[in-house]
Amino acid sequence: MPGLISKPHGEDLDFELFSNIVLKFTAILMVVLVLLAINTGQKLDQVISPYRFSGGAARPQLYYTAYETPGGRNNAKLTIALFSPSFAQTTETKIDPKTQETLPVGDQTFAGRYYSRPYYVLSLLAGIFQDALPVNGQQTAFIVANFNTKGHVYTDTGNKNRSSAASEPIGRSFLRLWSQLYANPIYSTRASREYRNTIVRIYVETCIANGRHSFEIGDLTITAADIKSGQLDFMTGLSSTNTEIVYLGDCASDVAADRQSRLDFYATHGFVDAAKHLRARLSPDVADRKRAASYVNLLPGWDQLSTQQQSTRIAGARGDANLARRRYEAANADEAVIIYRNALLEQAIEKGVTPDVYGLPTILAYPDAWRAFVDYRLKSAPTPPDWFITELLQPLGFDKRVVSVEAQAK
Repeated sequence: MPGLISKPHGEDLDFELFSNIVLKFTAILMVVLVLLAINTGQKLDQVISPYRFSGGAARPQLYYTAYETPGGRNNAKLTIALFSPSFAQTTETKIDPKTQETLPVGDQTFAGRYYSRPYYVLSLLAGIFQDALPVNGQQTAFIVANFNTKGHVYTDTGNKNRSSAASEPIGRSFLRLWSQLYANPIYSTRASREYRNTIVRIYVETCIANGRHSFEIGDLTITAADIKSGQLDFMTGLSSTNTEIVYLGDCASDVAADRQSRLDFYATHGFVDAAKHLRARLSPDVADRKRAASYVNLLPGWDQLSTQQQSTRIAGARGDANLARRRYEAANADEAVIIYRNALLEQAIEKGVTPDVYGLPTILAYPDAWRAFVDYRLKSAPTPPDWFITELLQPLGFDKRVVSVEAQAK
C-alpha cells in the first residue's frame, strides 16, 4: 500500500526503514527548537535571576556557641563563635601548644570557624534574613540554631592563655538580638512541605579598595583572604535550596569623601536617623569619641608600641613620624567607639534585655531603612563581577542561579 512508509515499485514494495523517518522528524524538530530559541533567547534573563544564587538541599543550619571571657583583650567579656558543620561535628580536638590553634584528633577533619566579639558577629549576621516558620500558630525561627559545647582558649590582657566553657544562656540571649524569632521555641524536625516556600536571604555587596576584593555582608566587611582562611565557612551550613545569596551591587565606598552606598541612600531618601547612625560607625565624630573616651586606655598608646611597629606606621606615613602618630591615635579613638558599642551589647546579653540602639548594627537598629535600600538596589537587577562567583559563591557552595517563578508566569 502506498503511503508514508512504503511506495509502489513494480510488483514489489520498497519499504523505508523506520529509522529514516525518525531522522526526518528529528531534523524538523531541531529546526523548530532553533526558531523557538531565537524568539525566546532574549527573555532568559527574566527567568534566571542574574543576582540571586542558591545552594544545597537541606534545611539551613547555624552552628554557634558563646563564651564568657573575663579579662579578655580590649575589655571583651564575651566571645561568640560561628562554626562550619564539619567543625561542629568533630568529637575530639586539641590545642597546639605553640600556635594555640584548634586541631582535630585522629582521622577527623574540619573546616573554618569565626570567633569574635558580639558586636562584630552581630554585624555579620545582620545581613542574613529569614522568613518566619509558622508552627501551631506561632512565628518561629526557620534557621535551626545548633548550640555547640566545645570549650575555648583565649588570651587575656596579661597575655596568658585561659580556658572558657560554652554558655548556652549567653548564646540564646545573643541570638535574640539577631532575631526575636529565637525568643520562641525552635522546631528543628519538620516535614519539608511545611517550609518549601520559606526563604533565607544573605545580602552581599562587593567592594574594591587598593585593588583588593572584599564583600560587605550586613555591617561587616569580609575580604577574599578572610574567606580563604575559613571565616565564613559557617555559611556552608546555611547552603540550601531555601537559601539565597542576593547580590546588591557595589558598595561604592569612599571614606575620604564620607561616601558609601547605603549612607548616600539613607541621606537622600529621608532616613535621617539611619544615616546618622551609620555615619557614626563609618566616621565617628567628636561626640562619638567623647562617649567612648574611657575605652581608649584599653588600647596600647603610641609609646607602648614596639620600635618595629612604630617604624611600619612611619613608613606608611612616608617618613612623617608626627603624622603616623596622629593617624594611630585617631584609629585608636575609632576602635574605642567599637569597644564601647560592644560593651553595650554585652550588658544587654548578660541581662537579657534590649540594648541601647547606639550599640546595634545600623541594619538591626533601622530595619525599615535597610529594606528600602535593598528594594532600591534590586530594581536595577545588578550583575555581579566574575570574582564574586569564584571568591565567594563557589567556596561556600552557593553557585546555583535562582530561577524566578514570577518571571516565568508572565
